[in-house]
Amino acid sequence: MNNKIFLFAAVGLLVLVGLIGASFIEKEYVLIGIHYESNVEGESFTRISRDLIQGYYPTLNQDLNKDYRVNLLSDDESIIYTNSFDPTQLYSDGVNEGDELDGGIIKMENVDFYLVVPSNRNGDKVRILDSENNLVFEEEVYDVGKKECRVR
Repeated sequence: MNNKIFLFAAVGLLVLVGLIGASFIEKEYVLIGIHYESNVEGESFTRISRDLIQGYYPTLNQDLNKDYRVNLLSDDESIIYTNSFDPTQLYSDGVNEGDELDGGIIKMENVDFYLVVPSNRNGDKVRILDSENNLVFEEEVYDVGKKECRVR
């Protein structure tokens, strides 16, 4: 009886370890460094860097209610991934002189930020649209960090 319980527990442990191990398969994502600037002439987005990162990308909460929408597009312009963000908002918190929790949203007019986009074999380009669906930024990601030959 004890041998059966031990065998059942051992098999269960192996299955659990296998499931956990399978969920830790290495992933990759595209990390795009962007400079955002807002002035009297308007807003601009300029690429600083573009890298393929090996590992797990940060969990991205899907929130489509921000001012800018990012789309990962395939070569036929279909949307593979979408999310929204606002580079102008910095969330700050801390403690004031009275040891009370203090902070809030700070509006930024000139900021460098990183945009995380899941890597996808069919991903061709990243587009950023403003709240009125105007194109404000576009970057090819088809060949970012790829080691194999890819033919379009």
